[in-house]
Amino acid sequence: MNQGYKNLSEKDLNRLFAKTRFKLSDDQMDTVEFALWHIYYVERSLGDVLVKILKGGIKSNDGSYEELIEYLIDRLFFTEKINIFEKASSTNRPKNLLKYLRKINNIRNDVYHGRIDNLKYDGKNLTSRETKEKLIDDLDSALNDAVEIENKAL
Repeated sequence: MNQGYKNLSEKDLNRLFAKTRFKLSDDQMDTVEFALWHIYYVERSLGDVLVKILKGGIKSNDGSYEELIEYLIDRLFFTEKINIFEKASSTNRPKNLLKYLRKINNIRNDVYHGRIDNLKYDGKNLTSRETKEKLIDDLDSALNDAVEIENKAL
């Protein structure tokens, strides 16, 4: 990269490395950014749900149990979190939530391993607004299932 980056806006500077290094189009950049933020949100939400499930009825005045559980969960890979969630919620596990989490994990793996030319969700191209809206709608449905599980765990 040359010194031309000094004249770029903050947004353009943030995108410069990935766009030039991987020779991505604006559509590809937008799709990857959407996928990354969506994955980040889902992974964090799953971690929050796991903390609530795993601490169950544990109450500690100093919060040490909760801190330990959060510490452990933060160090797990997304697939490991999904597997623990599946085991921890085996009696009241909504199947569509697990199916959704596995689909998000597939997108996550494609993004993180550089397979971004043809990101798909439910077999449809993730560059499509319709597909992005479906992904968000499915997230809402999955989150409703997660709330049900949290409430049963508490």
